Amino acid sequence: MKKIFIIIFISVFCFINVNAQKNWHLDNVMMLNWQIATPLNADYLKETTVSGGNFEYRKFLKNKQNISVGIGISWNSFEQYIPPKVYEKPDGSAAIYTDFVHQVYTLPIYANAHYYFEGGDKLKPYAGIGLGGQYAEQSAYYNIFVSEDNNWGFVARP
Repeated sequence: MKKIFIIIFISVFCFINVNAQKNWHLDNVMMLNWQIATPLNADYLKETTVSGGNFEYRKFLKNKQNISVGIGISWNSFEQYIPPKVYEKPDGSAAIYTDFVHQVYTLPIYANAHYYFEGGDKLKPYAGIGLGGQYAEQSAYYNIFVSEDNNWGFVARP
């Protein structure tokens, strides 16, 4: 319970982008963030990671000061230890006793767009989306062997 509270506290209070200017006239925004991530496929990895980051650049449109467009790149590293047990082939012809270390690295690269709502003097809410591609690398280490795979996929970031 304590871990969940700390993760929520950091997520809510450390990643709110606040501008102290009254007129909210900006041309460019650059952000560097620390990321906490949880895998969606619980078959391979189950543990949340704090090893990740994000860099994002946004440029406000000259004729629409409440709309920005930009680019971003993120990185996340997942790792989980699986204790030793016996794994058998489906036909029962062979078996192995080993432990595993599963690792996944992701690198999303995306273009983004944001709409900024009317706000007060110190807070301006916004909504945005990022679309692009994601490189992913998966590894399973067992004893002195490794199984590796990598691929590209589509990414959509709300």
